Amino acid sequence: MIKGYSLFVICMLLLGTGISITMPYLSLYFTEGIGMSAGAFGVFMAVSSLSGVVVNSLIAKRSDRGMDRKLIILFAIISSAWICLVFSVS
Repeated sequence: MIKGYSLFVICMLLLGTGISITMPYLSLYFTEGIGMSAGAFGVFMAVSSLSGVVVNSLIAKRSDRGMDRKLIILFAIISSAWICLVFSVS
């Protein structure tokens, strides 16, 4: 078994739970609260997903060049927790 893998799995489980709670409310907030059209929200989500792929590719290139992967994972987990906190507050 990989050392520290169980902690990583727990973090991913919590992240998935946070996303599943906030995502339905995000679409409601954008369409009803801000008044964005459904099409514009779809474009926003598509751009968000595509930018995630691009950023992940850039991070993977850096990681393959010898950057410490533990720091990358720690930064990603902290960033995800921060975003879920911001969504829950706003």
